[in-house]
Amino acid sequence: PEDWSSNLYSGWLWTIAEALKEYDSNSGMPFFMTTQAWKNKALNTALASYTELKHDTVLYGKQAMAEMGGPVEHADYHYVEPQPELYSKLYYLTDYTVSVLQERKMMNESLLEGAKQYKELLQLLITCSRKELQNQPLTKEENDSLLRYGGSLENISGSFLDAIVDEDYPNIELSDMLVSDISSSN
Repeated sequence: PEDWSSNLYSGWLWTIAEALKEYDSNSGMPFFMTTQAWKNKALNTALASYTELKHDTVLYGKQAMAEMGGPVEHADYHYVEPQPELYSKLYYLTDYTVSVLQERKMMNESLLEGAKQYKELLQLLITCSRKELQNQPLTKEENDSLLRYGGSLENISGSFLDAIVDEDYPNIELSDMLVSDISSSN
């Protein structure tokens, strides 16, 4: 307890750990708190809280990486969660969304450009996932593309935001995004 209460950051982590506490049927807790659904809810809550913590603290610390990558000597290899089926379904949904929007004449150039960039990113994730699952090395180009992943997402989001901006609200900001890279140059 002394370590956990030594500063605000540690205290927040301590609280998140408590939110993840699991209960069995003999714990005296209500039945719903002993179910898998409750565990899933607790995990989702903890991850959201941790994301908020990282967002709040990343603003005050020295960052190890720069926009669209950073010092390559500290990042020799990059990794993507190897879920090619998930990325393939997202690719399909992107294609399907574009076709529906085009049918309804709701597609504009910015949306189309964002969708194109997103599909290129998904194809990269599919390719890298398959290689990782087969223990094959990524090419230098693939590795470099993963290094710039955050910037790629920002460009995609920018295209989508440009598509919905009108004259009354020209300055849409991404201020509600709470995800940040967690990295170290040590």
